[in-house]
Amino acid sequence: MRSVSGSALLALLLCAFPCTTGAQWLEATIPVPDALGEMLGPGCLEYSSTGDVFYVGAGTAVFVVDGASNVRRARVEVGVAISHMAVDSVHNKLYCGSATEGAVVVVDGAQNRVVAQVPVGDGMAAMCYNASSDKLYTANDGDGTVSVIDGASHVVVATIPVGPGPRALAWSPLHNRVYCAC
Repeated sequence: MRSVSGSALLALLLCAFPCTTGAQWLEATIPVPDALGEMLGPGCLEYSSTGDVFYVGAGTAVFVVDGASNVRRARVEVGVAISHMAVDSVHNKLYCGSATEGAVVVVDGAQNRVVAQVPVGDGMAAMCYNASSDKLYTANDGDGTVSVIDGASHVVVATIPVGPGPRALAWSPLHNRVYCAC
C-alpha cells in the first residue's frame, strides 16, 4: 500500500508456485478514493472464501473488495482503530481488533454491518481464529493474558494468564491447539 498524490492504491500481488514459473507479478491496482471514499492508512488485509472477498482494514473502516473483479463492494465503519483482523469463513464473520481500544468488533460478512463489540484485555498484540471450536483468541500484551471469545455468542468465555509479553498467536488445525508466543 502506498500513497500516490494523496490517494492510496490497493495493489494485489499474486505469487506463483516455484514449480510453475517462480515469478511474482502485479495483477491489478484498485484506485481510491472512489464512491466509497478515501482509504486512509490501510494496515490489515484478510481474505474470506465465503463470497470471495478481501477485507482491508484502514483506520476505523473496513473496505470489502470483490476477489474476482477487484471492485470495492462496501465500506463498513467499525468505530475503533483497526490493528488486527481475523476471518471466520464458515460463519461469514470478520473480527476487527483494536489495540488502542481493547476491543474486538464483529462484522457480519453477509450484511457488511457491525453486529457486536467485545471488550478484551489491555494492549491487544495479535488475534487468531480457531475454526474447530468457533473461538477467537486475542493476545493482550498490556496485561499478560489471552482472551477467548465464543464465536456464536460474542462473549469472552475465558481470560488466560500467560505471563508478560504475549505478542503472537497461531492455531494448529491438525492438533486443534492455539499457541501463544510471549
